Amino acid sequence: MADTSSSILNPLHVGRGVARQLARWRDAGAPKYHTGPAWAAVMGLQLLRALHKNLAYGARRAVVESEIEPAVSAMLRDGVVLIPDFLPAEQFAAVRAEFDAMAASGRFSRSWPEHVDVAEDYCAVKANKPSAISQYLVRNPFLTAVAAAVTRRAIRIDPRVSARAWRRMSGRQRANLTGAAYIHADIHYPTCKAWLYLNDIDERNGAFIFCKGSQKMTPARLAYEYEASIRVARNRHSSSNNGLLRKPTERQISAMKLRETSMCGKANTLLIANTQGFHRMGDFSDERPREKIYICFREVESAQNRRTPKAR
Repeated sequence: MADTSSSILNPLHVGRGVARQLARWRDAGAPKYHTGPAWAAVMGLQLLRALHKNLAYGARRAVVESEIEPAVSAMLRDGVVLIPDFLPAEQFAAVRAEFDAMAASGRFSRSWPEHVDVAEDYCAVKANKPSAISQYLVRNPFLTAVAAAVTRRAIRIDPRVSARAWRRMSGRQRANLTGAAYIHADIHYPTCKAWLYLNDIDERNGAFIFCKGSQKMTPARLAYEYEASIRVARNRHSSSNNGLLRKPTERQISAMKLRETSMCGKANTLLIANTQGFHRMGDFSDERPREKIYICFREVESAQNRRTPKAR
């Protein structure tokens, strides 16, 4: 009798292949956004992703101590909060001094994040290396507690951290199109990012723009997720900018009631945002830079965070 155990149509082999692929997705980093073939998007893959993540989020509970309750309440209502004078003066001075030392030592690399004449100077910060940034921001108990409450996840691994400066500058080189200049959402589930302002930031030097309340997974948002996932899937190979493909149409902007607000603040203001909500980089009309320390808690949804046994 013929041996069919090696046939590519063997159900056992197919099942094992599917299981291996699911395991790779499970063990990867934070879940991806609007990925997959066009046929899967049409069948509602992104709807399933969004519903699954948000229903699971709704089933989780978080401990909200009185110290963080005002910030968490604002995050749940608006998706964003500004906290002025976040660090004690001496701690902020130490963080500012580290930023200036990185810039003076030539550790920043430059890119042009969009089609606009804005340059970004960037330097990754090792969260596990002793520094003022690590001590006062990465391991800040208030920020960690807010991020845990907003995501309803224990924070077991360090966030991604970088020092960044955006400024208007002529002589733009080849742009790295990320979609940051277009109104967009980062992902389809609650997440958390934070920025410590190192200088005064307003509408003239690129203040972060957020649509308050847009982090909520409403029927209009689900309709956007479905339609945008199809656009991305059908045009992925003909466009280098998924951010532009994800840009909501005027009809979708109206349906989701998106209203832009500039998140202005003085130096030492902490901005925390749930970037499941819609946002974009601000505009630059003068020469002042937008300098900040960026902290991203996206990896709390990764398998690594879930499997790490002890909170940091």
